[in-house]
Amino acid sequence: MILRLVEGYVVVACWQECGIKKQIFYGPAQDSRYLERGFEAFSSALVPFTTLEEAKRPLDNIRQMLSRRSPKLKIGQLKMEIADSVEELVTNPIFLKSKSLIIVWKTDMGFELIGRYIEGKPPVCNALPGAYLSENSLKTWPSYVRVMRCRGEFSRQSGSSATTLAIFSFQWVR
Repeated sequence: MILRLVEGYVVVACWQECGIKKQIFYGPAQDSRYLERGFEAFSSALVPFTTLEEAKRPLDNIRQMLSRRSPKLKIGQLKMEIADSVEELVTNPIFLKSKSLIIVWKTDMGFELIGRYIEGKPPVCNALPGAYLSENSLKTWPSYVRVMRCRGEFSRQSGSSATTLAIFSFQWVR
């Protein structure tokens, strides 16, 4: 059983754009280009802050970077248990039993976290099944069968096999 555990705190910048509520996660800088400012998009490397105090440090820098959007900044605690192989997806009972699943899509830019489609929210790339977690109010799939069906269709339509599943839990801290 090989699971990648991602657990910690993220800064969440919230704002409205074209009628869509955006919730963008930020974690500590991993890329050398962002070390000075101390943060980068969580989706770049899926690395959260380890402590609440660490997550509070870049709040002013994030607010300044996003000043045009006037974001509301919050902090959340997340836990993701990511399957590292297709074999694990179909053999590990933890995924079969979970009621909070997302698709993790590896792209050239990092990772996209895909939740279930919500009426009135844009689908991924305007056509693929599911919706970006950042745009669907953090709605996950409650069923393994439904998320696996969507993952299969997502892979077929996008031509990408670089997807896996994660059990996703999130709670607001501040």
